[in-house]
Amino acid sequence: MDGFSVEVWTEGDATVVWPTGGLDLSSTVQFQEILASVLVARGSVVVDLSRLTFIDSSGLSSLARGRRAAEVMDCQLEVRGAHGWVADVLEHTGLAAVLLNGGEGERPR
Repeated sequence: MDGFSVEVWTEGDATVVWPTGGLDLSSTVQFQEILASVLVARGSVVVDLSRLTFIDSSGLSSLARGRRAAEVMDCQLEVRGAHGWVADVLEHTGLAAVLLNGGEGERPR
């Protein structure tokens, strides 16, 4: 399995969370803690999946929980950059419609 890391920076009015490697059971807690702290601190968050190479059910769950937390906190959460296998998994599970492109349901091309 790929190693996992997360970078965080500001892009305009949004905070970008950029996970790299595999988002799985061993990395989900780290990702959730970072995402939660960013949601509390900023109203607009972008999760950029462009460097994510693997995601399992615990990673999918952490993205879905992040979306729900953002809604409860009245924050904006955008997920972008999914490609290849990660995009396929999001599509096959139905989460692409909920998470990608602001929840508008279009799969990235």
